[in-house]
Amino acid sequence: MARGRRSRGPRRRRWHRRRGRRPRLTFRRLAETLDKAGFALSDLVRIRIFTVDIEAVTAHYDTVLDELAAADCRPASLLAEVRALSDPRMLVEIEGLAVQ
Repeated sequence: MARGRRSRGPRRRRWHRRRGRRPRLTFRRLAETLDKAGFALSDLVRIRIFTVDIEAVTAHYDTVLDELAAADCRPASLLAEVRALSDPRMLVEIEGLAVQ
């Protein structure tokens, strides 16, 4: 399971102001993590997306769907708004479960 992957740019900054890019970067990081464990995005069977700003996430949710479709991935999913995440600077946390 890959949990709590943060989307950071090349200089390790969080991309809070670049909301359109964040989902792509997050899925790239998730794909890298899965690859290191011998999995691929297409092996995801469940994705949970937690956010403190549901409007911001739903405004760019088409990017999430595009990333999943490009990986031929159709997992069970949850999108939930929460009061806070473990790091108060984070807006989104994505948890994925992959099986082979």
